[in-house]
Amino acid sequence: MGHLNVRHYLARAEDALAILLASHAIPPRAVTTQHIRYHRETRAGTPLRIDGGFTRAGTTPQAYFEFISPYDGVLRATLIADLADGPPVAPPCLALPARGAPRGLTPAAPAGGASLAAAAEAGLMEIYRGLVHREQTDPAGMLRPHQVIGIISDGVAHLMMHITPGRAEGPLTGGIGGAALEQRLHFLALPRIGDILTVRSGVISAEAKTMRFVHWLLNARTGEICATCEVVAVAFDLTTRRAVAVTDAVRTRVSELAVQVSA
Repeated sequence: MGHLNVRHYLARAEDALAILLASHAIPPRAVTTQHIRYHRETRAGTPLRIDGGFTRAGTTPQAYFEFISPYDGVLRATLIADLADGPPVAPPCLALPARGAPRGLTPAAPAGGASLAAAAEAGLMEIYRGLVHREQTDPAGMLRPHQVIGIISDGVAHLMMHITPGRAEGPLTGGIGGAALEQRLHFLALPRIGDILTVRSGVISAEAKTMRFVHWLLNARTGEICATCEVVAVAFDLTTRRAVAVTDAVRTRVSELAVQVSA
């Protein structure tokens, strides 16, 4: 696509969170939910600065980060992270800026009852299957959170082939790619080295310019849910670098494939 992949924003956010926690003398803490908005694409060579702080105190704090290109001050992305229960964060906290608040995806609890069996019943298709490798894990051997969206990103082309078959032929045939605008991730039971993972995905709806997708990351051996993700995305003209309208043909195809589940 010619711009920074979603996994790299979240990898840098992991670093920023670790630094923020350390600056408050708080031990490392697991992330339970992330809500990300991509405001402007980041092309190769663009420097980034991450500003952030806590927007909620207490034993289940919330952190907020902004990705800014320092040479022009342009906001590239914003991220809200809810943290697991642990030692409390003391006030005062930042007020969550309006420009970082959820927009197309309202905050919600993770989908209940998600499993391999439920994915099959809902009509979610498999877009990825693979093992958890050492380089994807933290020192404790657990999958790092940014790898969840990386795995989904690696598999999403298999879903798009069913919605827009021409996309499978590559960008030179039409110069149309895709870009995420907003994502909500719930981390439920992160897998470990050697676990076999499967991603089951579907399209929820199509509007004038946007489409909504759902992804479930599951343990292929046990059938248990590891993480869920809901995404608002656009088709993206790789020449003009702008979103393009969803065609009638694609909207019809989405209506045929649409699933009735969430993340």
